[in-house]
Amino acid sequence: MEMDRQRPEPEAEAERPEGSPRPASAEHLTIRRILVALDASTDSRAALHAAAALAEVMHSELLGLFVEDINMVRLAELPFGREIRFPAAVSLRLEPLEIERQLRMRALELRRELEEITRARQLQSSFRVVRGRVEMELLAAAHDADLLALGRIGHSVAKRGRLGSTALAAALRAGQPVLLVRPDGDLSRPLVVVDDGTEAGARGVAIAASLLRRFSGIRAGELKVLIWAADDELAYARRQLLVAALGETELTADFQHFHEFAPERLMELVNRQEGGLLVLPVSAAGLPSETVRRLLEDARQHVLVVH
Repeated sequence: MEMDRQRPEPEAEAERPEGSPRPASAEHLTIRRILVALDASTDSRAALHAAAALAEVMHSELLGLFVEDINMVRLAELPFGREIRFPAAVSLRLEPLEIERQLRMRALELRRELEEITRARQLQSSFRVVRGRVEMELLAAAHDADLLALGRIGHSVAKRGRLGSTALAAALRAGQPVLLVRPDGDLSRPLVVVDDGTEAGARGVAIAASLLRRFSGIRAGELKVLIWAADDELAYARRQLLVAALGETELTADFQHFHEFAPERLMELVNRQEGGLLVLPVSAAGLPSETVRRLLEDARQHVLVVH
């Protein structure tokens, strides 16, 4: 692995390596609407606060969405539907009217929380309740937003501590950038971005630079760029291209080069940066799916997925 710290120079203009995309300008990043998926979980509340912080610096509207899980409603209508209450492990029959009441109360609580946060930050916001399959409704609603934010785990006992199925589906299938939030994440730490030589990687670097330029909470931290390339010559060419693209931002960038996609090695490299946000490109031509999933599962920071 090769390491180098370099301040971009505006006049630098590198020759673009064959097959490598030109990084997009950070000046042209626009996020007008941020959709945040809400439920009663700790991760969901962390996602709301992180999304509100981004909305404030990006001058974005915050869209809250609560999905009434149709599977839960249907289960309550079945005679054998049961609810296990912890920690007493008491088994009770699911009552349809009680489920409907709980959903209404949860939606009301989430609406109030969204309104309180956006009022304190002077943001425009809206709140919507839909009923259906959580994954499908969330992906459908994301089409009307520029960024989707949600908790990594969600409101689930079975998946405690692991990446939730909804979070995984959103990260891999949404057409927009997806922010997966950890309750213990810290946006004041340095920002880490993986450049895998794809269009998604180039967009990720542009987004990372734009966030650093606008977000005063993490501007003091360095931009740490992890460049994948098969050899040192290609890595150097990609680095010079990024230096030229970052020239207008006046950011200090720490470039590191890695040769392999092995999940364990890349996971170790990412966590060694002690960053607050990992910008991760996801595309068919980039990081292998096994490596992507490992990073989504075990990265110690918030993860912003860019397609």
